[in-house]
Amino acid sequence: IEYIGASQGVLSVLKEDSDKPYLETICHYAYKKKGKEKQRFDIGEGLAGQVMRTHKEIYLEKIPDGYLT
Repeated sequence: IEYIGASQGVLSVLKEDSDKPYLETICHYAYKKKGKEKQRFDIGEGLAGQVMRTHKEIYLEKIPDGYLT
């Protein structure tokens, strides 16, 4: 987090289940979860899944109020 100048982050690893790859969140820093949030994402699902599919970074500039705490 310090190296890239971020204020919070999530580390996910690529895993495979029955020959179907997915991302699994293994740790986070300064990220508060609201209840039971999803820890597993298919490739293409959510922001992390989209990045994994396209291999391109996504920069969010207009984040709605209350989206992150």
